[in-house]
Amino acid sequence: MSRVFTFRNKVWKDPKAEGWYFISLNNTLSWKIRGLPDKKESKLGLVKAIATVGETSWATTLFPTKKGNYVMSIIRNVRQKEKIEDKDILTVKIEI
Repeated sequence: MSRVFTFRNKVWKDPKAEGWYFISLNNTLSWKIRGLPDKKESKLGLVKAIATVGETSWATTLFPTKKGNYVMSIIRNVRQKEKIEDKDILTVKIEI
């Protein structure tokens, strides 16, 4: 059974990786996802998800951070279709 969550945060560009944009999930949502018994998680803690921003959906992965929350990348074609830029505030729906 899949679960759907919605969150809002600021897009950030990774200064170390040219062209990579991310959005962070807050700690509360990250802990909810971490506690899901039926999530598709790799041995490294990566979680498969379907993300939606505006009218665009894509398959993505939630990456765990050292701070305990997850981050996810926003791929180029999504950024182009939805006109997303660094520091934009987005509402994201994720299905796990």
